[in-house]
Amino acid sequence: MDKIRYSLFDLFVYALPGGLLLLTANVVNMEKAAALPLFSTIQKSLEEVNVYQATVFIAVAYCTGFITNIAGYYILKLKELIAPVPKPKFSQAGNSEKLTVVRELNKENFRYIEQWNVLKNFSSNLASVIILSCILLYSYNIIHLPALITGIILFVVLIFQASSYHRWSVIDLDNAYKNCKHGDQT
Repeated sequence: MDKIRYSLFDLFVYALPGGLLLLTANVVNMEKAAALPLFSTIQKSLEEVNVYQATVFIAVAYCTGFITNIAGYYILKLKELIAPVPKPKFSQAGNSEKLTVVRELNKENFRYIEQWNVLKNFSSNLASVIILSCILLYSYNIIHLPALITGIILFVVLIFQASSYHRWSVIDLDNAYKNCKHGDQT
């Protein structure tokens, strides 16, 4: 069951945003070749895809998503400079130590904390892909200013949501660590 969960993590966090960015690049390429409306261009790019092409697309999308995840990480870090996540109240122990204790003593809470981290990574990765896609599409005049503004708004919403997921992860990790430590003392 864990293998399925981690495969879904990879699919959502890396392959899906990476695929969106690749689709954007394909739309730009096709738009330059033939002046089709945006949705017709997307439809044309998805027609007659065979299994081999789909497999290669997923592999390249995964790699692209992994790279954009790094950008999402740094974008989230920049946001944290402006509005930082509150520091844990219970312990000054590092997150690595806390994660080790919680993973060993309370696997259910560990999975819950990792769920917040998956959502954080997905949100920040998707935000970076959306802003890159919107800038790329706007620079080639494929989308107009209202669509660019919508993309910027989505970017901001996703980054702030990623920050919320990060905050919830930090709070849950601190509370789970506290419960594990209090359980050791009794």
